[in-house]
Amino acid sequence: MSVQHTPPSTYILRNLNDVTIPESVSWWPQTIGWKIVACLLVLVFAFTAYRAIKHWWMNRYRSEAIRYIESLDINDSEMPRLTLHAIKTVLTYLNSSYASLYGEALLNKVDELHQDTVFSSKIGELWLETLVNPHALMKSEERVELKQMAITWLRKHQEVRNA
Repeated sequence: MSVQHTPPSTYILRNLNDVTIPESVSWWPQTIGWKIVACLLVLVFAFTAYRAIKHWWMNRYRSEAIRYIESLDINDSEMPRLTLHAIKTVLTYLNSSYASLYGEALLNKVDELHQDTVFSSKIGELWLETLVNPHALMKSEERVELKQMAITWLRKHQEVRNA
């Protein structure tokens, strides 16, 4: 049993009209000027994102090398050799002709790529001496300083890469 509803028949409600719903407002710009501005903003955003991703991609080796050096234990006897391995790997990544550098030439090249760190010093010479002379030892303070110098160099060195 269904009940049929009838409109109200009282004289008060007889002349009521339904409320008309307005047309929805479009969020899309109505003028060509705003469309151009929107396109320019999208292009600027895309270019900025591209540059940020490219910068991250080109410098990802830095963060990998920094994590590696930070993980080295200063009490480990292999710490100086492993630090040299990390620095040489980064140098070779930057320019393959740096792979053959060793000794004072290596220290000078590292200093050349970042002038604020000074590997051509007593610490740098002792570092290289410990690699070839088993009787030469670095104190723990010197190892800490070497580790900090390597991390600073990795963060801030500048080199034009091979194309």
